[in-house]
Amino acid sequence: MYFEVDEGIESFDLFINNHVINTEGITPGIYELDITGLSLNGTNTIQISNVSSKDPEDKIAVKIPYPIVIEGALYDVGIDKKPLELIDRIIQSDIDNGFTSAQLAIIKDGRLVYQNAWGLENSYDQNGNRLRKGTAVTNETLYDLASNTKMYSIAYAIQYLIDKDEITLDTKVVDILGDEFADETLEVDFASFEGNYPGLDTIKEWKRSITVKDLLMHQAGFPDSGHYHNDKYDTINQKLTFDVDNELYVKNANKEKVYSEGICRTPLMNEPRTATRYSDIDYMLLGLMVEKVTGKDLNTFLKETFWNPMGLDHITYNPLDNGFTKDDCAATELRGNTRDGIVDFPGVRTKNYSGGSS
Repeated sequence: MYFEVDEGIESFDLFINNHVINTEGITPGIYELDITGLSLNGTNTIQISNVSSKDPEDKIAVKIPYPIVIEGALYDVGIDKKPLELIDRIIQSDIDNGFTSAQLAIIKDGRLVYQNAWGLENSYDQNGNRLRKGTAVTNETLYDLASNTKMYSIAYAIQYLIDKDEITLDTKVVDILGDEFADETLEVDFASFEGNYPGLDTIKEWKRSITVKDLLMHQAGFPDSGHYHNDKYDTINQKLTFDVDNELYVKNANKEKVYSEGICRTPLMNEPRTATRYSDIDYMLLGLMVEKVTGKDLNTFLKETFWNPMGLDHITYNPLDNGFTKDDCAATELRGNTRDGIVDFPGVRTKNYSGGSS
């Protein structure tokens, strides 16, 4: 455990699981305390009392590092193996009848007591025919977390920055990313306005009011997606199409161009805080704000702040750029990211190698 003692603290009493810890001679600063022999497998208690300080605002901060999961067995935590045998049969039956692959890990009381994997990294060919042979999934195989990514990356990052007083829930997007976020907005009379278009100036003011909280709650007013990658999309009616040019299409897109030519130009479909609409744009913006505040790209910031300290070496954005190969990843969809041939756009991936569509 780590203790950060403010400058004005003169003395205090410390107890770990009711054991007295000698605090005599402790001066302001950061201290590391090895609690091996005092810690319990379960609930632990910390008590700080009789604090003497020059200023009532002085404090003693307790920092607890991430726990380390240790290897264990089912009998260590009182789990019968028979239910696991049934789960194994159920999952294997699903695999035999068309399900692609699966992983399962059980951690109880800080112990990894069960881990298994079923199926193949790539279970279907380009035409949807079942493959019976191939590379088997392992406990190390990477899977695409898809929209869950928002919760395991952006949400954690935002909480961290709020805790560090770098931003607040009421911080506005324009305060971090600049006025162009609103000023470059494109005029689009969405069909959903039903003849009551509020005008471009009003929509720009709406965008200027968007806060971190609005984005987190999907209440900023953005469409579900700008479809910036797709040159054919009916923006007014918010429909996929093959014959209507997408007003928000970003050619030769990269992160900077998607922001400047896509997100900044994207109008709102309603006033912020008046409706909830799930939108990828909300969390794209939060990610850009994290990068602006920290001065680091999102993947680096998350690795340094969360994943590496927790020993999570199999979680990353862009796995092929971060030490993994296609064979390390389970295939996600048929025919790349064409939604099984339904969607087509410049640069669309059409191959479904292992991990090729993630």
